[in-house]
Amino acid sequence: MKTRMKMAGLILFLIAAGSLAVNAQNGRGRAHDAGQVCSSLPGITEEQKTQLSSLAVKHRSEMDALRTEMRSAPDRDKRSALWTQMDNLRTSHRNEVLALLNDEQEAAFSSNCPYYGSGRAAMGSGNRGNGGGRGNGNGRGR
Repeated sequence: MKTRMKMAGLILFLIAAGSLAVNAQNGRGRAHDAGQVCSSLPGITEEQKTQLSSLAVKHRSEMDALRTEMRSAPDRDKRSALWTQMDNLRTSHRNEVLALLNDEQEAAFSSNCPYYGSGRAAMGSGNRGNGGGRGNGNGRGR
């Protein structure tokens, strides 16, 4: 009886853990896709939604190609060049999205997602501080 209870508990645990892992991968971290952000903009038309959706698909495929290339990049210089390309691609995509919106929609878009498509700053690689990785101070135990 104890063995059955342990087995049932283990199975429930594995099911719960598996469903959390699947849920965590849903959308591959793309919470700020243009389609998701723009669908709630004031006065958005079906034509705008269609155009934004096609822009998002195009942007996603271009970024996926660069990510694939980055995974196989042989050195730091090549990866750095790819990061620059990705930053430029994000900026141009944001500008293409904004070009489709009127002033009211653009303001709502910018307030709902201020970092959408704005490069490395959007990914949290801004100011990293000036420490040497040794906590506060200069690492001399002060």
